[in-house]
Amino acid sequence: MALLRAAADDLVWQVGTVKGAGNDAVIHFYEDFLAAYDKDERIDRGIYYTFPPLVEYAVRAADDALESRFGIDGLADERVRLLDPAVGTGTFLVGVAERAIARVTEREGEALVPSLITTHLLPHLYGFELLPAPYAICHLKLNSFYEQRGRALGSNERANVFLTNSLAEPIAPTGGFLPAIGAIVAEAQQADAVKRDVPILVIIGNPPYRESSHNKEHLAEEMKVFRTVDGVPMKDRNTRPLDDDYLRFLRWSVAKLLEQETSPGCGIIAMVTNSSFLARKITRGVRKFLLERFDELRVLDLHGNQRDWFRGRVDQKVFPDVQVGIAITLFIRLGTEHKAPARVFYRETRGTVAEKFEYLKGASLDDGKWREAMPRAPRYSLVPRDVAQEWVKGSTSPIRGLRHR
Repeated sequence: MALLRAAADDLVWQVGTVKGAGNDAVIHFYEDFLAAYDKDERIDRGIYYTFPPLVEYAVRAADDALESRFGIDGLADERVRLLDPAVGTGTFLVGVAERAIARVTEREGEALVPSLITTHLLPHLYGFELLPAPYAICHLKLNSFYEQRGRALGSNERANVFLTNSLAEPIAPTGGFLPAIGAIVAEAQQADAVKRDVPILVIIGNPPYRESSHNKEHLAEEMKVFRTVDGVPMKDRNTRPLDDDYLRFLRWSVAKLLEQETSPGCGIIAMVTNSSFLARKITRGVRKFLLERFDELRVLDLHGNQRDWFRGRVDQKVFPDVQVGIAITLFIRLGTEHKAPARVFYRETRGTVAEKFEYLKGASLDDGKWREAMPRAPRYSLVPRDVAQEWVKGSTSPIRGLRHR
């Protein structure tokens, strides 16, 4: 498998050097190939391809929030620094670039697109990826995208996508490396510079979902806040769900946005995640932490938890290999003059995957279809009370053996 993986990565790089090879057909072929040859490692790490409707909604919502909440030109504004900390094959970064280009094109025409790419998209969009194969595909995809829009990258240019573990501490190289190892260290140092120095305003993506986290050695101190509610340590016996990778990425994102010396102290996190944190008792410390640090939460609940299938209800999973429910949440912090708790707005959709994707196409940040949730002690649920009661009732009486239709 290791030999196959190395050969595949080399092939991706070679294809990327062929003039005209970076077209959509080639990219989709390699995404399908990656799904097959790297499937075991992706599932082991809880990594899944994000379908376009989810990406489009998250990108659109972040773009609209920048305009309506921050008074700037959305994702096209050159003050925006954006990061996907689990970038995969670059689906979110391409979606962000498309949205920014659409804004400029609608207002000023296509002639300014190459300039937008040069002055904003290339230098200000960042991505971190742990696995080599999707990392290579991400570069291929972004290179192709920019070339198709009139701004081919030069031989000394590259997208700001780095091979690194977002959650890992910066390395301290001592020098004297062989050339190949030195290149890897240089890549890590560039990623560390972004982690340490760049004031990221928007963090977006679909982090891994994995309760048996591979990252337990990272963020140990930072994760302790999820085990405390109103200053009192939680006494729950099973705290394993709090080790899930998606919660680690969420905690890291809050630190990057709000807690570093170089943090802007405001901004947006837009993430596709396991929806368990919305109302489960064990994640009440997570919710209290988030409510204290943000001004507004917008939760779009896609449901689909395999354990909550009931007679007479069609509620398909969004990701075929993921058994938990899924939510897309915007966490908005308007500025340093913050007054907790955040206001929480909620909406939901059930049904087939096709119906859920169609629902996402029509959903917008301020379309009047949101309900305000009122989180309160001791649980601080992020869903309206009637929905929370349905979850509690339903989770205790599933019809065993029922399968999605």
